[in-house]
Amino acid sequence: MANCVTCSGHIKNTGVSSGDTPFGRITGMLLVPLVASDGTANYLDASLTGSALDAELLGKINNPDKTKRFYPLLGLKNVEKTQEDATFEEDNAGERSKLMDGRETMQYEFWNYSRVYFNQVRDYCVDFGVILIDDCGNLLGEYDEVNERLYPREVNRKSYDARYVNATPEATSKIIMQFDYDLTTSEADQLMLPFGAFDAVNANRLKGMIDLNIKVVTNTAGSVTVQADTIYGAIGQKVPWLGGSISNITIENTTTPGSVTPTSVTGDGSGGYVISYTGPIANDVLYVSAFAPATGNHENGFEGTSETYVEQ
Repeated sequence: MANCVTCSGHIKNTGVSSGDTPFGRITGMLLVPLVASDGTANYLDASLTGSALDAELLGKINNPDKTKRFYPLLGLKNVEKTQEDATFEEDNAGERSKLMDGRETMQYEFWNYSRVYFNQVRDYCVDFGVILIDDCGNLLGEYDEVNERLYPREVNRKSYDARYVNATPEATSKIIMQFDYDLTTSEADQLMLPFGAFDAVNANRLKGMIDLNIKVVTNTAGSVTVQADTIYGAIGQKVPWLGGSISNITIENTTTPGSVTPTSVTGDGSGGYVISYTGPIANDVLYVSAFAPATGNHENGFEGTSETYVEQ
């Protein structure tokens, strides 16, 4: 907003360093809840570099706490950022005085995505902001120079809209999304975290987590058989999850609260798993929980829980 800009009392220098590189074409973004459930603000620690920064970003995208997680939207099409004209007051002599900057709107599209994915992105029920990603893997957000933190640029959540467009003989199916930036934010406050600050990861290749549906098929004392599928696919033809193991599946006990690591997890190659464990006693109420974070580029993380069942 015009009245939020500080004045230094002089015109700022207009020289440009030969090493100054602008942010590139927007290809993706990270959706970030502004505040986690514990009341802390979410940000990326920009003081880190190399493998430490790799781990920082991977950890944000695959955080077990959903209120602290960063949610990637990648492969955006037809990205357009528009800004309305500023608002002025004009006296009877025709002299104008600027009151407010124009509203900034971001619109982008996903092509060839199903209605299942549309259901995942059609609404966001928390206050959030975005860190943009360009075609090189640079990140753009609001930088706190004192604490070396990259924060998301705040979005007016009430302005968010998503709609699904059916395929036609001339065009593929699309999800068209748009939102307004918060009026108190500005392009002038955004700074770039360069892709060269990372080591092995590239923000354009770090995929989001996938929800799982885990159904209990049968259970006996110390064993449960489940079917674990992703939410994607047609009726009766869901895409199975094949990555279950002792390292990412646990048995949760709601009667005596706590987690139990299985003694064995055996998959059948089509999303079915036999999970053996020790610890729970008869009549304990249990459920199966899976959390498998991604470890690098091009990988999806997975998470899900089953309905409860009673130990035999």
